[in-house]
Amino acid sequence: MSTGTPSSSDTVKYVLGKDAVVVCDGTTMDNVQDVTLTLSKGEADVTTRGNEGWRATVGTLKECSAGWTMLHLPGDACYASIMDSYLNDTLLPMSFLTETNGEGPVGLWSITNVSREEPLEDAIKVSVTAKMAKFTEWK
Repeated sequence: MSTGTPSSSDTVKYVLGKDAVVVCDGTTMDNVQDVTLTLSKGEADVTTRGNEGWRATVGTLKECSAGWTMLHLPGDACYASIMDSYLNDTLLPMSFLTETNGEGPVGLWSITNVSREEPLEDAIKVSVTAKMAKFTEWK
């Protein structure tokens, strides 16, 4: 029976955001700061009169998007790939994993937004939004 007091044999299992990995075109991006990964589905109303007054909804098409902030580093190959993808409307192979061999989506991504922040007293940062165009796997 647990007393509510942790003992030395208790372990808490979690992954810190700092250990998450963004891979762009085969290269791990180590200048990324914050990442938000959003998975959602469209919805279809399948309500019938026989559903006893309850609305019935089922999921339809899945959608995955990622947004992140990265430091702007001159000569960064991943930044160049991101800009090339954005400017030329090409897809970029990327994955967003919880850790080096962790879980997350892998696929081809469309870069839909690139914003650059140039504050007077801080590093130049780039905010990027990517939407999955081709799902390869959930690793």
